[in-house]
Amino acid sequence: MIKNNIPTDEQFDNKINQLDSCTIPERIAIITSQGYINAINFCNETGDNACLKLLSEDYVEDVINDNKCYVKHGDFGNIREISIRELLSDDYAEMLSDKDAKIIVKNNNQMIETTIQCIYNTDFENINLGLLSVLFSVILKDAESKNFENIDVDHPNNVVISISDLCERIGYRSGLSKQQIESTILRDLRAYRNIVGIYVKNNGNRNEKGYLGVININRSTEKILSFNSPYFSCIIKILREMSIQKTPRPDGRGGMKATCSYLIKTEIVKARNRIAVENVKIIVALIERAGRSGKPHISVKLLIERNTLLQYRLKHSKTKYWQQILKRAFSGAGGTFDLLRRMTLLQEKYIDINLHSIEEYPSTEDIRNNRTLEFEHKGINPDWGKGNV
Repeated sequence: MIKNNIPTDEQFDNKINQLDSCTIPERIAIITSQGYINAINFCNETGDNACLKLLSEDYVEDVINDNKCYVKHGDFGNIREISIRELLSDDYAEMLSDKDAKIIVKNNNQMIETTIQCIYNTDFENINLGLLSVLFSVILKDAESKNFENIDVDHPNNVVISISDLCERIGYRSGLSKQQIESTILRDLRAYRNIVGIYVKNNGNRNEKGYLGVININRSTEKILSFNSPYFSCIIKILREMSIQKTPRPDGRGGMKATCSYLIKTEIVKARNRIAVENVKIIVALIERAGRSGKPHISVKLLIERNTLLQYRLKHSKTKYWQQILKRAFSGAGGTFDLLRRMTLLQEKYIDINLHSIEEYPSTEDIRNNRTLEFEHKGINPDWGKGNV
């Protein structure tokens, strides 16, 4: 009798897990390079060269593949062909709320008339940006281990991680059941297929704009996750090019510029208050960009604008509930100022840094009056870097 040597799925997962799985970093990489700070965020500020867009699942491939649609606007009977990508630009922002603005798209060889709003997805609260930052950090660490060789945006390297290692690193107890993994990690992973990454890169005399998938999952089980990211590969390649010093140092060598910060503990991802997690990422990037300057600051209004989750929550709530939302986002256990203390290394790196009282939170008056949150400190600890990074 011929023996069947084809491995079972479990044997296959175990073999991959033992041989090829990447290490989950202890700290999340937060981009600090100008123009790319919001690369893992839905915020799109003037001067940004990269950001995320949350789309309806039916239109993700249309945007990536640059498919066309037809726009009908008002009673003019004017129908014109454009790229679906154009609908994501500011030029069509006003048409989002115009009920007369229609688009005609091709779906399963049929022409379907719909509204521009149908392209967008506003379910931001179901997107775990913290976990997405961990996956970016895994890909970045893998690229660093290979000296950034062969970073291919068109054919990005597949990365394999152990689900149990991931759960342990982000603070879940070991031995989660299949159902628990399904309802946490795998559910969040599936939501990423609705995200498109948009980037702008200077290519000689012109800027090149691209649209790429953020996470492609090749295999996901309760044991392993195999994935790649054309968008993250592109961002890492750009950051690598930016990091290379063009001007030689005093010793004559080129040197490298820092493009990321590594002060946030990976276990922050487990925090239930996702709005607070995003605040922490924004504030840490702000402080790290200021560097040795002792007066990093940001207005409450700008912080809300950069935190898509908080902005969305306030926008879709009555004003009388804003104070309650702000209190939960900033104060108490699990709030922004608590997580800045417990889930970052800011106090270790910066001398006497002011991270605010955990009972403090901005008010609705602070938004109107454009109050500034300051995170002053007395410089960088001279012992920082000795075994910390």
